[in-house]
Amino acid sequence: MSEILPRPTPPAVESVVESPAGSAVRPDPPAAIVLAFRCWLAGVVLVVLALPVLLLTGMGELTADVWRRVHLADPEVPDQAHSDFGFFLLPVVLLVLLLVPAWFFVAGAMRLREGNPAGRTALAGLAVPGLAFVLGSAWSLFSGVVFVARSAAVVWTASTAGVTVVALVAMYRPSASEYLREVGE
Repeated sequence: MSEILPRPTPPAVESVVESPAGSAVRPDPPAAIVLAFRCWLAGVVLVVLALPVLLLTGMGELTADVWRRVHLADPEVPDQAHSDFGFFLLPVVLLVLLLVPAWFFVAGAMRLREGNPAGRTALAGLAVPGLAFVLGSAWSLFSGVVFVARSAAVVWTASTAGVTVVALVAMYRPSASEYLREVGE
């Protein structure tokens, strides 16, 4: 009579699993990697899209203030309608300028999700100037340089800095480090 043996249990994390077709299949990334990936993308959206929209909300007050000061200095200056377009173009120019560094954040997040340790290294390096940009933007939002509702500035600053810090912490969690070590080899 044959004896029934229990099935062996597979290891908890396998670096590469062979599929029936013979191609290597990567395991699903752990929750920490997925969280970091989503936070980096959310940070990109907050900086590239939400910041120009936030600035656009204060452009009316900014143009009025500039023209008040100009007319105090020289009452013969023509009306403000000619330069309103230039003021409203500033957030659009900012959006275009922010697309270039945003591409590096997105590329790093994609590499991180794929299990490439270079993605984590790149994102950690980009986080320092990224947080400096957020804090510099917050200073201009709070100091009155840019006319934006203070509550909107607080929400933008806290959410942008928050997702950046959460992404940094998540991508260095032990499960994330193990995933990058296993898959990145």
